[in-house]
Amino acid sequence: MTTPRPFVIDVEQSTLDRIDRKLADTRIGYAPQDDRDWRYGTDASSLRAFVDHWRNDYDWRAQEAMLNRWPQALAEVDGVLLHFYHIPAPGGETGRLPILLMHGWPGSIVEFQAVIPLLLDACYPLVVPSIPGFGWSGKPPRPLGEKAMATLMRGLMVDVLGYPRFHAQGGDFGSLVATQLGIGHADAVASLHLNFYLPDAPGPSADPELQAYWQQLASLTYPESGYLHQQGRSRRHWRLRCTIIPSAGRHGRSKNFTDGATGGGQGLAASKSIS
Repeated sequence: MTTPRPFVIDVEQSTLDRIDRKLADTRIGYAPQDDRDWRYGTDASSLRAFVDHWRNDYDWRAQEAMLNRWPQALAEVDGVLLHFYHIPAPGGETGRLPILLMHGWPGSIVEFQAVIPLLLDACYPLVVPSIPGFGWSGKPPRPLGEKAMATLMRGLMVDVLGYPRFHAQGGDFGSLVATQLGIGHADAVASLHLNFYLPDAPGPSADPELQAYWQQLASLTYPESGYLHQQGRSRRHWRLRCTIIPSAGRHGRSKNFTDGATGGGQGLAASKSIS
C-alpha cells in the first residue's frame, strides 16, 4: 500500500495528435447499396459521421477540464496502481459512510459526473476509482477477476483511505465487483447498490410468466451481444485491434450503445484518453 498522491489529468498534445492522425487516415471501405438501419452491422455512413464527430467536434480539453473538477489521486494497492476521485463531503465530517462508486466495461469515471453533485448535496464522501486497466489506473500483470478486484477495492477503502466501513455501488462489471465485496468483505461493506444484475436463467419447471420474460429478454439482447461473444473468445485480439484502429471498438459495439456518444460526445472521454 502507498500513500495517495495528488493527480491531475493532462494528456500530452502529442498523444492527441497521434490519435487525430489515425482518424484522418480512416478508410471506411465497401458498403452495400442498402446499407442502412444497421442491418449488416455498423452502417458505413454512421461510422463516417462518428469519425467526423470525433475529429472535428469533440473537444478533449473541455472533457479534461470537466473531469478535473474533482480531487483525484493515485495509490498503489497490492502492486496495482489505482486512479480515483476522493471527494470529501461538503463542510467536512458529516457522520455519513463514504460511497464507493464503480464503473463497468467499457465505462469510466465519466459515468458518475452527473450523480456526484447529487450525492455531495446529500453530504456523502465519495470514492470513484478507475478499475485496473481503465483510464489512469495501472494495468495488472495478468487479468483480474471480480473477486481479486474486490480485494483491491477493499484495500483502497480500508487500508489506504482509512474507511473501516463504506457503501458500495456498481454497474456492469462493477456490479460483479460490488457483489464480491458484499460476499467476501461484509465486515467493511455496509450496503450494496447494483444497477446491473445477472441471475441464473430459470429452469424448465419455472413459472410460465418468468419463462416468457426470459424469452423476451433473449430476443432483445442477442442481436446486441456480438461484441460479448467476440471478446469472450478473443479479448486480447479485440484490445489490440482497438489500439491500432481507435474508431473500431466503441462504434462497432451496436447502434443502441453508440448513438448517445455520437450525439453528446461525452461518452468518448475515456476511450480517447487511453487509445
